[in-house]
This record gives sequence, structure tokens and C-alpha cells, in this order.
Amino acid sequence: MSSVKPRGALRDTDELAGAYARIRGFQNERCMELIELASPQKSETVLDLGCGTGDALVAVKERVGGSGRVIGVDPDKARLKIAIKQSRQFDLDAVLMEGKADDIAGVDDNSVDLVLSNYVLHWVLNKPEMLAEQKRILRPGGRFVFECGGELLQGGIRDFFDLIPDRESFYAENEFLNDAQWRQVIRASGFEIELFEWLEVQLQLTDLRAALEYFEAMTQGAFSAAALRARDVEQLQIKYPGEVVLPVSAVRAFLRKPL
Repeated sequence: MSSVKPRGALRDTDELAGAYARIRGFQNERCMELIELASPQKSETVLDLGCGTGDALVAVKERVGGSGRVIGVDPDKARLKIAIKQSRQFDLDAVLMEGKADDIAGVDDNSVDLVLSNYVLHWVLNKPEMLAEQKRILRPGGRFVFECGGELLQGGIRDFFDLIPDRESFYAENEFLNDAQWRQVIRASGFEIELFEWLEVQLQLTDLRAALEYFEAMTQGAFSAAALRARDVEQLQIKYPGEVVLPVSAVRAFLRKPL
């Protein structure tokens, strides 16, 4: 397992993490659907993989109740700091820890009933090790339920990603698998597939200014509105004169560790 932190986590700041917590409406909406699909039960132990600023923790804790346990794991200290503050604010009694998707050293083998992950796994470069780690911590019969970015669509978020000054380096921080690649790596992991589907969802932002702020926070500063050239800003203003609506290709899966 690699001990190297994701570059985005190293790049993030308290200011960017705070902005992300304010404007991550898209992620919150998708996460609520994911929680419905995963259906956490009373007394279960649920781990939020890539918990970020901790927005899902309240909804999960409500499902598992006082006898249940909620764990949040993220490599980003700035976002985790907000999650810890939110956990204390709502008196969640959640366990929050720094960790990576392929290295969750603070969680025991066979100790988790459900792992949730919402728009995180496209940032994970070693999918086989990530899947092996979830299989390690899940109890037999445990569920791994996730949704993440699929192949990037032209005319969607690429309109903004392609304006990142060092976009090749940024793209190297992500791994967007196609259908065959996902199915192959899941089969090799030994997980049973109960649901695997592709979705096209929409990222909706009130206007271009909100979109610029969103992508700056979401990319942990790789995208910079201040670094845009005047002609790039003009082209974005022409293309997005009002609400910014971007198609997002996503993959959603419900996996189970065999008994």
C-alpha cells in the first residue's frame, strides 16, 4: 500500500475546504440517493470512505441509531477538520480519521457492515488495492456501495478542467475507468456485484461565478479562476450566460463481500 497522500489533499487549504463545504450541493444530493440505496440499518457500523467535510455523517447516524457506529475517513486534513467540527456540533459520536482508500490502518479486519463512498473513487489511482482494503474491513456479507465520476464527457466539466494551468498533471491525479475496466477490477477483487450501472446526472450551478468557485474548491485549488485568460473567461460567459448545467457521467455500484 502506498503511503503517499493524494496531491489534492496536500494542495488543499482551510479556505478552499470551507468553500467546498458551502457549495457541494451536487455531492450532497447524490449522497442522499446513495444512502437510500445502501439502506444503513440500526446498530450497524458504517464507514464513509472519503467523508470530506462530513455532510453524510448526520444522515447515516440517524439510520444506525445510538447503538450503531459511524466512521469517516479522508486523506484531506483541511476537510477532515470541518467534519470533526460538524460531528461535535451535532454530537454525533462519530470516529473520524485521516486515511486513504487503499490504506485504512485504523479500522480492524471484518469490523464494518457497510462502506459508502460518494464521488471519491475517481481520485483513487490504485483500484485493486482500494477494493482489497474495503474487502478487508467489511464483515462477511458486508456491502460496499459507491457512486463516482465515470468517463469525462466533452462539453461537461471538461470545459472547466481543460482550463487548469497544469491540466495534464491534474488529470494524472484521477483515474476514470470505462465499463469493461470497472467490471474486470471488481470481478478480480472477489466482490459479488448486486448492482452496477451507468448514470448521466446533471451538475447545476446558479451562474458562472458559482461554477468558478465550485471548481476551484472541488479540485482543491488546481483550477484557479484568477489564472484564467481573458479570452477563456469570455468564452465561458458566452457559453454559460445564466445557470450552468453540466452533464456528468457516473458509475454506481452495490457490491457485497461473500459470506
